[in-house]
Amino acid sequence: IELINFDLNQINLAPIFDDVMEQTLKSCNVPYAFIQIINPQNTLPLVKAKKGFDGKVSYNYSIANRLTDNDNFFQVEDITTEKAFEDKTSPLASNQIHFYASAPIISVKGDLLGHLIIMDTEAKLLDDIQISFLNLLAKNAAVQFELVKKNDQFDRILEIYALISET
Repeated sequence: IELINFDLNQINLAPIFDDVMEQTLKSCNVPYAFIQIINPQNTLPLVKAKKGFDGKVSYNYSIANRLTDNDNFFQVEDITTEKAFEDKTSPLASNQIHFYASAPIISVKGDLLGHLIIMDTEAKLLDDIQISFLNLLAKNAAVQFELVKKNDQFDRILEIYALISET
């Protein structure tokens, strides 16, 4: 996966994704949105940007990790009533989370980088326009990741050049 040589633990990506998060909340009319990326060094995913979480609602990594193990758009109208997610609902239900949707963040090379995830306390389904917009915002997030990665690579090249120039 492309992120294997990219140390995301050292980079604060939240400011980069602030606009994506705000647009996600508005376009999908939900209170919670976050970007979860695959962590190549660990089994737990990394949450690199989030909006709407105020301490009253916590996020359970294992739930979203199991629900977002694919590279397609995914939504569940009401997790608390879905038999297929019975064993996965208790942490979300304890926070009154019912609706869950995720759009994959896919690199230009086709690797799954993570997901743009939204949640709501009300059961719902996104309409076609909202689904399209969420997928578009996930693509925007992929472009932002690529820019951050390229900037990081450029900075490393400048450091090497500076070392070579000193000698």
